[in-house]
This record gives sequence, structure tokens and C-alpha cells, in this order.
Amino acid sequence: MKKTLIVKWILVGIIGIMALESNAQLKILTGVAGEEYDLLGQDIMNNVEKDKVKLQNTGGGKANIGTMVAGEIAITQYDVLQKALMQDLTEASGKTDNIRILLPLGRTEVHLIVRTNKRDFTSLKDLNSPDVKVSVGTKDHSSYVTAQAIKELTGSTWTDVELPLNESIQALLNNEIDALLYVGSAPVPQFAVFSKLPVSEQNTIKLIPIEHLKVRENYDAGRVMGGTYKWANYNVETIVAKTILVANVAKETKEQTDAYIAILRDIKKNILLLQKDGKSAQWKQTNFIFTGMEWDVHKSAEDVFFPKAGSGEEKKDGDAKKDVKTGGEVKKDATTGGEVKKDTKKTGTK
Repeated sequence: MKKTLIVKWILVGIIGIMALESNAQLKILTGVAGEEYDLLGQDIMNNVEKDKVKLQNTGGGKANIGTMVAGEIAITQYDVLQKALMQDLTEASGKTDNIRILLPLGRTEVHLIVRTNKRDFTSLKDLNSPDVKVSVGTKDHSSYVTAQAIKELTGSTWTDVELPLNESIQALLNNEIDALLYVGSAPVPQFAVFSKLPVSEQNTIKLIPIEHLKVRENYDAGRVMGGTYKWANYNVETIVAKTILVANVAKETKEQTDAYIAILRDIKKNILLLQKDGKSAQWKQTNFIFTGMEWDVHKSAEDVFFPKAGSGEEKKDGDAKKDVKTGGEVKKDATTGGEVKKDTKKTGTK
């Protein structure tokens, strides 16, 4: 009798643990409150099954890659992930080994905004001087990584000023900095404030182009259309960074992968609503296309966006794409550090 009771209590305990795991909230590392990643996180939370997602504000995409642990997912940029990989390879740290892409969220415009009341800045090359101060965001922020990449690729010598976005805007208006660089989907809500200034002050705030050849070799071209901001009625050629949703697969459980699948299905199902009413403008560019990123895709994403025949979730034409050249999937070669493309038309690899 005593043994029977013990067995029953053990079974009750196991069932209880399983119930807790199945109802556990999935943590999403977002970014600074009120900024791009926070808005994306809020949109995800509002369009998935109730109480399944918990958001955690962070310093930004760079911080997310450095701190995310098993069972967490995070919003970041592809160039941030590439930079982290470069650091892994030089330091043999392996921090990115367990990171997989769940979803490409879209492309975000790089905004380079200058104040021209004291100096006539018209292009990126005008910033190439140590006496020019450029706000590049904080070191935890994705914008910081992109700014450093642009600075390195162009050989620019401007002086970095590390400030969060709102303080950058204040510093620009106070002539404490000459420019600010920020990565965010246009229109960035915080930049609407410039349109409230007197016209004479608005005329000193300019978006300038990023058209350097080496930068364009590393980033896709983009454009901020005239009228996107009331204070900027002209087109500006720039570059875009790719925003991605990633997961850490170290010690991943089935409950976690099931939760990823549920979230991705909800995003896929509600994408038109997100594009229409989402807080982030980035959803308008979300198209479930995984091309242009040489990184492993999470199995949950494959199940949702590239389902096998007979799974009940067969892909519709135009739903998603992997590799436009082979139709296969990009894999990293753990032996050489290089890449191996799996061609679905042939056996083996090349």
C-alpha cells in the first residue's frame, strides 16, 4: 500500500512538472524600451497565444547575443551575429555555436542624421575628421555594431560618442554632437519630434546618404523615401541591416521547440494583421525569405516554413525560400569553418 502511494505521488509530480513546462512562458530578449526591438516584441506577444510569451527589455541586439541562454529567443541583427562569430573565431570562444535563425524579420534602414547649422555636412565623407562627433549608440545596441562597421569600411576618423537614442537627439539639438547614426525601420517614431521644431531649425536637420562602395559590398542598398519624415521631403540612398529572430539551442527541450513552432505559426498566420496594425513598421518587409544569410536555420523554422510532404503544413508557392541558387540549406562546416550547401536535388554535399 505504501509503495503504491509513493508511485502515485511520483506520477503526480511528473505530471505537474510536465504541465508547468507546457505552460511555461517563452522569454524573448528585445531591446531598449520604446525602440524597434521592443515594438517587435510587443507585436509578437499581442499576436500569439495568450500568456505564452514574456518580454525582457535589454540594451539591444549586441547585448542579446552575449547574454541569451538555452531556451531563450532574441531579436538582433545579422551583422551583429556575424561580428560575434568573428570574435568567436579569433578567441575560440564558441559563443555563437548554438545560435540558430528562427525568422528573418525584415530590413532596417540605417539613418545618418546631421546638424548643418555650423558645418555643411552633405555626405559620409564629410564626417571623416576627428573633430566631428558622431553618436553611435551604446555598446549593447545593434546600431553601435553597424556604426563601427561603416567606420572601419570607410576608414573614417570621426570621434565616437556613446549615447542612447533619446540622449543622441538631445545632444544633436544642443550642438554637442554633429551627427547621429541609428538603425531602425523608417519611420523611426523618435525622429518625428524634428517636425515639431520651427522651420528654421528643421532646415538644419538633414538625412545624408550612405553610398560608399565598400559599405555597399557588405550591406544591401536601401532608401528612405521623401516624405517619410515631414522634415525630410527628399529621397536618401542608404543601406539596410537585416533583423532576425534567433534561438539558443544548447540543451534545448522538446517543450521549447514546440513553443518556437507555435510562435512561428502564429506569426505566419497573423502576418497580414501585423503588417497592417503592428507597432513596428518592419513587419511590412517580413516575407519569410531566408536567403542571403549564411547561417543555420532552426529546425522549428524548417518545420513551419519548409515542411516535408505529408506533414500537413506543406509550403505554398511564395511562402518562404531558403537558397535561391540550390534550393537547399546553408550549413556551416564544423571541421573547416567554411560552408557546405546541401543541395536538395542531389545526394551528398558540395
